[in-house]
Amino acid sequence: MGASIAGQLATCGKQVGLYDRTEFDMNKGMEILRADMKAYVERGLLAENDKEAAIARIRLMGSYDEVVRSKVVIECIYENVEEKRKLFHALIDAAHKARVSPVLASNSINFSIKNIVPNRDEISIVTCGMRFLYPVWFIPPVEISSEEEERPAALVPLWGMCEEAGLKPFYVSTKTFGGFSRMKLDQSDVDEYHGKRKASLASSLGASQGTGGPAPARGGERECNICLEPRHVFMILAPCGHKGICEQCANKIRGGTGKCPTCRCEIERMLVEDSYEH
Repeated sequence: MGASIAGQLATCGKQVGLYDRTEFDMNKGMEILRADMKAYVERGLLAENDKEAAIARIRLMGSYDEVVRSKVVIECIYENVEEKRKLFHALIDAAHKARVSPVLASNSINFSIKNIVPNRDEISIVTCGMRFLYPVWFIPPVEISSEEEERPAALVPLWGMCEEAGLKPFYVSTKTFGGFSRMKLDQSDVDEYHGKRKASLASSLGASQGTGGPAPARGGERECNICLEPRHVFMILAPCGHKGICEQCANKIRGGTGKCPTCRCEIERMLVEDSYEH
């Protein structure tokens, strides 16, 4: 989810920093992000030059000290409240030491910001929920949440940042968390947003640009990490990020266990490497 949010904000023109537990995890996230963008170019939702410009706006960060010097930090840990609390505690501590005051936001759907930062009323740093609606890419609505019944003044700058990026923020009070309905999109909603995006992009590119012409030559063959046969290996398993897999083996995984044979993670998507030409 974090890579998708980074990509969405970067395509909206924002400078984005990406941080994870290890350099491997960050590089894996960037590979999945690139593969997502490649797929969206092929689907007519993103122009190739916009893809490259967005990627150039994303950089990897090396420490909490670097992270908290951003204007807004969005936490995207899977729904584990204890891990979220640990991260927010570390970020708040780093911000105090650096004497900076970023907005610290959580993308959680299950936990309110009060669940994650119980002492939020006692600290000077602004905290809130900031939920990007799945599948994130090219979906304008963004849920901003806090305990107050009305949107607090402290969230006005964040609201403005969203609007500047072409997003459509809406406020949700978590005062009676669990008693209100979290906005979710069904497939018809996603299709409508993506249809508008595709039409707008096609119009801006102009009818003369087209997508015709001969397909580029495929890259060379190499050994598949699963079947060990020399094939065109270009598939990435998401969200785990394991790659070096041929299309035949990817299809067998999809039709079989649905789990990565390396780490046993449930596979949500299968993506084509950004560097692969077909």
